[in-house]
Amino acid sequence: MKTAVKANFFALMLAFPVCFSLAIPARAAGPDAAAYPEFFDAAEFQQVRDAVFHTEILYENGVLDEAQPADAEGGLETSYKMFSLKDPELLPALQNGSDLSGLISDEYVWIVATAANQSIRAAQVDGEWEVLGYSTPRSETATTNVVRLEPLNAGLATLSASQASIDRLVCFEAPMYHTNFVYLDTSGGAFLVPFGSRPDLTGLENGMLYTPEEVGGILSASFGGGYSGNGNAGIGGSAAQSSGWEPVAASGAVLLAAALGAVLFALPALFRRQSKQG
Repeated sequence: MKTAVKANFFALMLAFPVCFSLAIPARAAGPDAAAYPEFFDAAEFQQVRDAVFHTEILYENGVLDEAQPADAEGGLETSYKMFSLKDPELLPALQNGSDLSGLISDEYVWIVATAANQSIRAAQVDGEWEVLGYSTPRSETATTNVVRLEPLNAGLATLSASQASIDRLVCFEAPMYHTNFVYLDTSGGAFLVPFGSRPDLTGLENGMLYTPEEVGGILSASFGGGYSGNGNAGIGGSAAQSSGWEPVAASGAVLLAAALGAVLFALPALFRRQSKQG
């Protein structure tokens, strides 16, 4: 009898933590920028990915590793659509309180970042996705205008905690200010998250969550305005400083992209896209 009681006691003790763990609700996943189709489209990215993997010069110049091409799949987490602006001069729109959503054009390219912080730029040309060019970091300490998901998602979490619904998330480039911005249209108003290669020049902190008014004031001060506020004002967390990058190659199609406002790649050298054998 004592043996049976002891056995039942141990069975209950083992079952308790299991039942307790089942009673705890599963932790909900945090906000994810990749869930917004204007930022990331998994189906379209597969086409972009195929174009990237079949561009021979990326292997020749060491951007991709021919022995381990799967390494480039890490770009799935750091790839996104980059839209252009209808008017590249962003500051007047910010100063005038214009609706930024109406300034973002329908034209975009894809940015694909490798594990080594090399950035590949692809656009649709004649119905096919092509690699326009790529860039490598200038140094290990330089900043970059590549969008980073960790600080961006941290900003989304901040907004979600304040009960703000995020209705739109889209990335656009503002080359005149050496910065790419993620635009957030929320129930609590519009926000911008900058990722720039020259935060020392603009006064904007990469990965920080700003209102458009804050960005306008800071850029005004940096580019000759009279704004006297705190250059790092904002409600979000800052991103860790990461390596910068500079363009090193592009195809003839870059001329078309430049006409659409895609001017991230200064002084590109033309190259022909070749299909990777095998």
